[in-house]
Amino acid sequence: MRSKNVNKFIHLFLLALFLSYYGSITFFSHYHVVNGVTIVHSHFFCGHTDSDGGANHTHSAKELTLIAHLSNFITLVSVALVVSVPHLIHKIHYYIHNQEEEPDKQTFTLSPLRAPPFTV
Repeated sequence: MRSKNVNKFIHLFLLALFLSYYGSITFFSHYHVVNGVTIVHSHFFCGHTDSDGGANHTHSAKELTLIAHLSNFITLVSVALVVSVPHLIHKIHYYIHNQEEEPDKQTFTLSPLRAPPFTV
């Protein structure tokens, strides 16, 4: 009974986390122009954006660097998943398919015993 409650709590927590993330990237997207470079990101903030989507708040250079690194990391991870997951699924399918056609290997194994050492 307790594991069902824990599983239900985990499911609700993950759903709330996903919905808050989705809401953040949907409703709070804005941009900043720093030294002629436009940085687009989203996060919860109290304030308004102008008609073009520019925010009326600022970030430090370290915050903007962190935002850039996280964006690059998320992009690389998503590309890696898109490339590797189909390959992994194909590999697992190939392994399972070949296991069905092969006879049981334990039937044909040799005894692990060996002869005594040869001495002259």
